[in-house]
Amino acid sequence: MRVALISAIEMADADDGAGVPIAFTRYGAHNLARHQLEQALDFGCEKIVALCHGMSPDILALQHAAEAAGARFHAITGARPLSGLVSAADEVLVLADGLLADGDALAGLLGERPGVTVLPAAKAVPAGFERIDGERAWAGAMLLRGSMVERLADLPPDSDPASALLRIGLQAGTRMVPLPDIEDSSSDWILVREPAQLETASERAMLSRLRPTGWFAPFRALADRFAGKTYSVLFSKGISATAMGAGGLFLAFISLLAGWFGGAGAGFAILALASITMMIAQALERLEAQDSGVTQMSLLADLAILALPVLPWPPTVWQEPLFAGIMVLGWLHLAALAPDKRWATAAGDRAALCILLASAGFAGFLLPAMQIIAILAAALTFFVHFRGRITAV
Repeated sequence: MRVALISAIEMADADDGAGVPIAFTRYGAHNLARHQLEQALDFGCEKIVALCHGMSPDILALQHAAEAAGARFHAITGARPLSGLVSAADEVLVLADGLLADGDALAGLLGERPGVTVLPAAKAVPAGFERIDGERAWAGAMLLRGSMVERLADLPPDSDPASALLRIGLQAGTRMVPLPDIEDSSSDWILVREPAQLETASERAMLSRLRPTGWFAPFRALADRFAGKTYSVLFSKGISATAMGAGGLFLAFISLLAGWFGGAGAGFAILALASITMMIAQALERLEAQDSGVTQMSLLADLAILALPVLPWPPTVWQEPLFAGIMVLGWLHLAALAPDKRWATAAGDRAALCILLASAGFAGFLLPAMQIIAILAAALTFFVHFRGRITAV
């Protein structure tokens, strides 16, 4: 079994957040401790041990997240209890308090066998990393054999488990695994000592996950950039991708009511707002780096595009507008599969489609507009498809 030891002892810089453990400063959608927990789970750890000052709401949230992922969770306040939680057959992943490491790099360095990650001391020590000797510093992550943990019982109760295990591991001859020079790895592997460091790293990580859409799809591009600018505020208020997606579904339902009582133009105008909300939710889903079911929600919202043109028509003549809606969505979904990402993204901008249909609805020629859009979408699909084949030849 693999066991992870993470810490929440060090406090943030007094000028920026006195009394707040570095591990619980915000990083992306959650905090640094949650990020380390997810790394440990990805690393294959089945038991999580958190070194902390005592149970707190943040520790309880961490426990719930670990247990929801199927791992066992323990909170300890000192080094000695750790020896009772680890057997000699276990492997222990130790992550330093405040370490922000790249998960893929961590798995590549320590995934196969025990080791201690190291950096050149000349640049790593000023950055806050713990010195090992004259040339090297501990890079903040190590994988040790469980038998080494037993030696913590011989140390004073107030010993730092991470530092103690580092010395024990080195004395036992555990291999050293060098990282690239800190200048090359600083964007993905840092030791956080103040919130400003984490804020900069969080913004960089979020932007790399977001990958904002180009302006070929104007409303999706706006939604991505809005999410990128406001994600920290939204996450701090508990507004997740799922919550935003649910809001989009609610607006889609309101659009149907508006279409029923006020006509298709009003319905599509509100549905455009629902589509923008859905696209913001999809951007937040990418920032959260997890599947929140928002894509499935947006597919359900597509049903409103089929329903709105039918509502104003008598029950005996609903087939023609329904067929036109099916053709529009069908061709747009096919166009979204195009190899040219610009056209594919443009075809998926439902807000732009709804604004066009709202304008046509208010002007009184919704059905002809849908037929024209279907023809244009079909032409776009064939153009992109055959252009790709010609280019390939």
